[in-house]
Amino acid sequence: STKFYAAANGPGVLLSNDAGKNWTKTDSGSFRALMLDGATLYAANAFGNAWTTPNDGATWTSSGSGMSGAIIRAFASTSTSKFAGTSRGAFKSGDNGGSWSNASSDLTDSVATLLVNGSSVYAGTNTGVYRSINDGANWTAVNNGLSKKNVTVLAVNNGTLFAGTTHGGVFQSTNGGA
Repeated sequence: STKFYAAANGPGVLLSNDAGKNWTKTDSGSFRALMLDGATLYAANAFGNAWTTPNDGATWTSSGSGMSGAIIRAFASTSTSKFAGTSRGAFKSGDNGGSWSNASSDLTDSVATLLVNGSSVYAGTNTGVYRSINDGANWTAVNNGLSKKNVTVLAVNNGTLFAGTTHGGVFQSTNGGA
């Protein structure tokens, strides 16, 4: 069977073990972001709290240490780090969400979306797209050709980076936005 997870305002985190035909509530609340990394599900609610569960929501562990006051909007994972896109920039965890540190040295805006593509981490903000090639230590704007910069969604397909913007459409780049 195929598992699906959904974050919802009110019912909380939902789980389907049959490709979306039936859903079970695993937690209550208002959730904004989910990430499945291996067998661990990361979830963030509307109040800036993060949790992890290794067992489909049977038990949850707090995972937001270091992100106090930040509203979490997105998660992403590399082979060595977890990232959280928040109202206060990007945060990074090297211990699977046990603790988080600010990774926004060159990001001055809130992060609405995150994407990992190969060795690059991308952050979509209200001033465009930023890329880190050193696991979040530094971020560089990659906005060539991006005329509307309020980026809310990032995706990649066959090496093409797509940036969805608020009221500006979707932009594409075949060179990582450079």
